[in-house]
Amino acid sequence: MGLAVAGVLVAAGLSGLYGWWWLIGHPFEIPPRMVIILLVLLNARQNLRQYRYAGVIAELIEGRAATPGPPGPKPRPTD
Repeated sequence: MGLAVAGVLVAAGLSGLYGWWWLIGHPFEIPPRMVIILLVLLNARQNLRQYRYAGVIAELIEGRAATPGPPGPKPRPTD
């Protein structure tokens, strides 16, 4: 989760920096900077996705370890 938040903060910081440079008239091309910010945000989104999947997998592993017996369907009770 920390990497995802850090990625968003870095993208926001870069946006602010590039915006400031644009306001003071620093000569640079905007599209390459926009691509960098987009890639940082996509990386942050992927980090968040991995964090969520890791939580789901941890729950599955803990839940499976807590139930005794072999994994698979439970047998039907006989009448």
